[in-house]
This record gives sequence, C-alpha cells and structure tokens, in this order.
Amino acid sequence: MSFVDYVLTNYTTFFEMIGLLVILFISAHITRRMKNYTRIAVALLLFTSIISFFESYTQTFEHLSLWRPILTATKYTMYPLILMFIALVMSQVKDIIPNKLKIIFMIPEFICIPIFYTSQWTHLVCYFTEGNHYLGGMFSLLPYFLFGFYFILFLVVNIIYLKNYSSQDRIMVLYISVGAILGVILCMIFDRKDDYTPIFASALIFYYLFLYIHRAKIDPLTGLFNRQSYYQETLINDFTIDALLSIDMNDLKYFNDTFGHCKGDEALITIANIFREHSDSKRIYRVGGDEFVILYKDKTEEEVVQLIEKMKEALSHTEYVCAFGYSMKEKNIHEMEKLADKRMYEDKETLKHLVKGR
Repeated sequence: MSFVDYVLTNYTTFFEMIGLLVILFISAHITRRMKNYTRIAVALLLFTSIISFFESYTQTFEHLSLWRPILTATKYTMYPLILMFIALVMSQVKDIIPNKLKIIFMIPEFICIPIFYTSQWTHLVCYFTEGNHYLGGMFSLLPYFLFGFYFILFLVVNIIYLKNYSSQDRIMVLYISVGAILGVILCMIFDRKDDYTPIFASALIFYYLFLYIHRAKIDPLTGLFNRQSYYQETLINDFTIDALLSIDMNDLKYFNDTFGHCKGDEALITIANIFREHSDSKRIYRVGGDEFVILYKDKTEEEVVQLIEKMKEALSHTEYVCAFGYSMKEKNIHEMEKLADKRMYEDKETLKHLVKGR
C-alpha cells in the first residue's frame, strides 16, 4: 500500500477533518476552550489514521516486524482514548464528573496500555508468529471491552448534560452514538478492515454540528434558552402549551449604571438559577435583556400560581425583584403573550408602589 493509496482511501476523512477545523475557525457559538478540545480530538483521529495505515502495511510483510505489535497496541490504545477524551471534555461543560471521579475513569485505559504493549511477549491480548500471523490471547476481547466502557461513559455524560434540554437533543446524540458504534460492530462482524477512523471522523463532525446548533439556542450568559429558541418552540408546539409566564426584572439598568455591568450580569445569572430551580419547567427563555418567558405543559392555573409564588419567595432572599404575569391556554400563543405581558406590567406597577427608591 503506497502513500497515494493511503491518501485516496482516507480522502473523505481528511476532507471532513479539514472542514471541521475551518468551521471551528469561523464559529461564534463555541467557546475557545471547546474549540481547542475539538482540535485535539481531530489531531488524535488523524494520528490514529496514520497508525492504522502503517499497521496495515506491516501485515503485508512475509516475516514479523517489531513494528506490527507496537502499532497494533497503539491502535488498541487510541480508540478508547479518543472516546474518553471527548467524554471528559463534555463533563467539564457543566462539571458533570467530579475531578476525583475523572481520575478513576482514566484508570482502565492506563491499566490496559502496558498490557497491550507487552502482549507480544505475554500473549495476553494478541501476538504474532515469526511468519507474521495474528493469534489471539486469553484476553483478546479486552480492546473491545475497553472501547465499550468508554462508549458507555460517553453516553452517560451526554444523557446527564442533556437532561434539562429537549428530547430532540437527546435523540440526536443517541443517533450519532448508536450510528457510530453500529458501524464499528458491523466491521467486526464481517471482518472488515478495522480502521474505524472514518466512522469516528463522521461521528465527530455530526457531534460538533449538533453542539454548534445546540449552543446557538442557548443564551451564553445565563445558560437559558434564547429568543430564537423561544420562537422555534412556540412555532412548532404552540398547540401543546398550556401556560405562559412573562417575567421582567426590575432595575437592571440601575445595577448596571450604579455598580457596573458585572453586577448586572450577576443579577441575571442569579435570577436564571432561581427560575431553573423553582419553576418546574425545562422551557425557560431569556428573550430580552431583562425579560424572560417560561412555558408549561400539563399545568393547571392553580399550579402555575403556586410556582410563581415559589419563585417570588426565592427571589425575596436576594436583592433582586421580578414582575410576573401569566396566561393559560388561549386561542393561540400570541393571545397568551398579550395577556401574560398585560398582567406582568400590572404586577410591575404594583411593585413600584411597594418598593421605595431607585
């Protein structure tokens, strides 16, 4: 196999990886840290592709070369390493996995690495005869079990990360994950060339695009959904929305002008966290500078009023005040918005008479 064969065989992978790097460069919705992590994942994939190429080349030798067991061990090491890396990176977005637990999750990979590299002499995983023939050891399935472990870790991290988001997001991650693992399993069953880099490259492309689209729906300051996401939700699901809350924070301009914008940002983050914790809804939107909307399904008016009181109680322990208005199921979402806004402004006027100063 020549270098030209290698390039032609992996052209699609290179095309995808370079395209992903270009998208990273022009992306505005992904943080710099996440971009750097993605670049590392791309580098690991390309390195694995090169290793797989040279390992396949050593299979053509009439006599065993020491490079073959070394390259095979490296290949066994790289695929779980890539999955572990992506899973641990995703866990950092919301501190899903404590640091001590991250170290524990790294242990299986670090235990297996010396086993892989010494297997030619211990015969534990696999070894090669002088005639360059492959023979499996008593732990020949260890690379696949290790890969499976980190695949499950990847799935669990994403399930936890997406638990407060829509079912569509979870389905997309499930599709990407199951599609990639199914491709690997089919290659194993039909004894196809075990360079899974193209599968991983395509999965990484889809996963990044999913993250890009997902992050584009999120307000970067508060972590709530943004205005565009609200428009999309109400356009698609307005017939299933039973209640709408319109919320406006009082005196954001006062905090910004008096204490600086950092104080205003702190106020918005605090309020967003209260809504997340006490609203009993996953559909919370920041639709303006100090304006929020919460949507409900399967809630009665009594339950909505109780939740508003619960949020107001939580806000009373802070220095921030919000005006609330709500509406129940109307003819359409626009009628609900009008009624909720009307009640919110009435609440705002009431609060002005209760709170002095500013």
